[in-house]
Order: sequence, then structure tokens, then C-alpha cells
Amino acid sequence: MKNILYLLLIFMIIYLFYIQYDANISSEKQPEEVEKTILEDSVIIDSTKQKDSLILYETSVKKSERELAFERYIKRFAPVAIQEQTKYNIPASITLAQGLLESSAGQSMMAIKDNNHFGIKCTNKCLGCRCANYADDDIYDMFRIFETAWESYREHSKILLNDRYKSCFKSKSYKHWAKELQRCGYATSQRYAKNLINIIEKYKLYKYDR
Repeated sequence: MKNILYLLLIFMIIYLFYIQYDANISSEKQPEEVEKTILEDSVIIDSTKQKDSLILYETSVKKSERELAFERYIKRFAPVAIQEQTKYNIPASITLAQGLLESSAGQSMMAIKDNNHFGIKCTNKCLGCRCANYADDDIYDMFRIFETAWESYREHSKILLNDRYKSCFKSKSYKHWAKELQRCGYATSQRYAKNLINIIEKYKLYKYDR
């Protein structure tokens, strides 16, 4: 009798152990389920990385396009700015910086269509000049049309010879010129001098000054 009880006890222990083990196995993910979960997580992570990379790539492309436009403009017009400097004592760095800023490195409609690289307006003294108006400007703001970009550069030099900008010639420093151009009202922007200086220093335009 004792042996029978002993066997029944052992049988119950084994049975309970088996039930507990089977429950644990059922609650665990099977290998293929685990692999699927890892794969799905990886796809989400990779997708996020790809989006971030795409944003960075687009930003770098836009930046490089702008940089290339500035570099092409400088390469093309540096000799012209140096020529104007030799003839009129206007720092080449200032002429280039103004051209870059006013014409968006030659990409503005005014520069492309009318060869006006400095936002030069028509005046009463401009006899026989051709002028054009742009939608983003005041209806009364008429701007000069030039046959060539070189003519725009030469007219820019002549404008700076006006008594209005006489104080600019007191120094050859590009910083002095930038500040005086703003003070004398060449442009209405309160950041005009700072923008010119930033362009000159970023692209080392001062190396063209004599």
C-alpha cells in the first residue's frame, strides 16, 4: 500500500512539472516570430535613418549649389572688379560683395534678364536709358537695363564717385567701405554692412584688394 501511494505521489509531481513546462514554452515566442519582430524593428530603424540621411543629403546639395554659384560668380567677375579698382580706387572686395549680394550671385531676374548686378535704379539724369519695373518692387521703382554685365559694373563705379559716397574713399579698408555704404544709404537694410563683410570674409575677397 505504501508503495502504491509513493508511486502516485511521484506521478503527480511529474504531471505538475509537465504542465508548468508546457505553459512556459507556449508563452515564449517561436524562433521565426522572434526573427520577424527583429526584422520589423530593423526596417523601422533603417527607414528612420534613410529619412534623416535624405534630409542631410538634400541640405548639403542645396548648400553646394549656392556655394558653386558664388564661386562661379567670383571667378567670372573678379577680373572686372580688379579693373574697376585700378581705375577708380574702389576695393575689389566691396564691388564683388555688392555684386554677389545684390544679384544673388548672378541668379536674380534683374541680373539674368537686364544685366543689372547692383540694383541700379533709373534717375532723372539718366537720359536715353532703358528701364524696367519688377513685381516685387514698388510700382515707381524703375531699374536700369544694361546691354552687358560689364556696363553694370562700370555704372556702379561711377555711382560711388558721387559726393554722396565721398566718405567711403577715406580708407581702403573693406570694413570701412561696408559701413559707410550703409550709412550713406546705398541700401535700406540695417544689416547691409554686416552682410557685405560676411561675404568678403567667407570667400576671402579681400585677397583681390590692392
